[in-house]
Amino acid sequence: MRFSGAMAATPAWNEDGWSFDLWGTANGRPQGDLFTIDPSKAVIKFEVNVDKAWSSGALEMIFTPWATTGTNSYIGDATVPRGLWIPWKDSGSYTTDGWITVTIPLSQFKYNAAGIVLDAIAPIGNYGGLTFFVYTGGVTGTACNPDICIDNIRVVPQ
Repeated sequence: MRFSGAMAATPAWNEDGWSFDLWGTANGRPQGDLFTIDPSKAVIKFEVNVDKAWSSGALEMIFTPWATTGTNSYIGDATVPRGLWIPWKDSGSYTTDGWITVTIPLSQFKYNAAGIVLDAIAPIGNYGGLTFFVYTGGVTGTACNPDICIDNIRVVPQ
């Protein structure tokens, strides 16, 4: 997938330009979770290439139940846990020199859209779909025109 274009210091919601959904039921996946690993002992990995500076918003990742389809209400739901990847936060800007692998423990999928820590990660049965989107994540950056390419998303044991 590729997210590219103008982004404000605090990104506005742009579902068509900055999101990707894999809804289990809508994509013909077998009913149930996408993986059988205990989420507390698993990581999500993906390759990323950021060739134009990224300095605003977080890559938010949400697993959804298999039956979720045709909605984005879970994105704004403050009770739905998500992972946040904000590689530019400490330096103010982020690019890569080609493709790199990102690894995030599913135990870190514990934030809401404002970046506030929730009580727990999603329980088993809530991993039948996956959404990636670039949005606020509780951070303010600087306006930018990033080019964020993502490939080979997978969940594997730690």
